[in-house]
Amino acid sequence: MTGQEWSPHMQRRLLPGLRAGQLAIWVVGSAVFFIVYTLILFGGMAIAGVGYGASPILTGLFVAWGVGGIASAVLNLLLHCWVVPREVRAGYTTGYRVHQEVDYVDPRTGYVLRVAGEPFLAPEERRRREALVADVISRGGVAGEGAAE
Repeated sequence: MTGQEWSPHMQRRLLPGLRAGQLAIWVVGSAVFFIVYTLILFGGMAIAGVGYGASPILTGLFVAWGVGGIASAVLNLLLHCWVVPREVRAGYTTGYRVHQEVDYVDPRTGYVLRVAGEPFLAPEERRRREALVADVISRGGVAGEGAAE
């Protein structure tokens, strides 16, 4: 859609499967959990003055900690090595503030929020466009003139 002006009626057909915009939420969420969990675990060990080998409970917590870290890394690799490039090849992205050269599309609805080549959206502008798209959807709107399917 390069060269076109944005309209709340623009819609893209999304690829089936995982979406970068939704997977990013899981990546950030798992990373935050992993960091907080690590701080609590090490803080508790420092206060108690024991190492993980002194207690089966601490050993179990370390195992869970390791699994959480591995899961976070796997999600991040999946996002960056498979999902994002797949979307870019299809001419769009559902990841916020990445790949300015393709359309930025809402991962749930398929409506375009930023056309290719347009500057990244400020949070206020993104919310404004999301509201306009929601209004189009609530009125039973379908992809308009700018639709690319």
